Amino acid sequence: MRLPDGGEGWLVTGWEEARRVLSDPAFSRALAVGRNAGARRRETFITDMDAPEHTRVRRHAVRAFTHRRVQRLRPRVEEVVADLLDAMLAEGPPADLVERLALPLPITVIGELLGVPPGDRDRFQGWSDAFLSTSAYSPTRSGRRTRVWTRTWSS
Repeated sequence: MRLPDGGEGWLVTGWEEARRVLSDPAFSRALAVGRNAGARRRETFITDMDAPEHTRVRRHAVRAFTHRRVQRLRPRVEEVVADLLDAMLAEGPPADLVERLALPLPITVIGELLGVPPGDRDRFQGWSDAFLSTSAYSPTRSGRRTRVWTRTWSS
């Protein structure tokens, strides 16, 4: 399939196909980042790793998301969902669930967890997109946005 940035990608829709792709080294995230990164990053992030390195690092990260901690987030997440749905209903049809709910929900919750002020959420979303993309931004632009994101929000 053709991606919005003009690149090519795979669209996998079946369970067995997804399992096959997720276990096939040809679909490596690390390889994708390496192919497209150029001068983009010097650091290695968990989003760029494959197993077994990803598994080892992920084991440490999941400690922050115990069942109890996630349950404490539930009331706020439900409130954010209700606010997003109310805003969508107030605007009336047609409604784009991805644009109005699926995209703003995680960036709002993650932004709150990291202390991102509401007025900076759009900027934070842009930085997050650049940080996670393997091809949507030029190496120079992506690297600059990633350095700003890392310096601003992870310190």
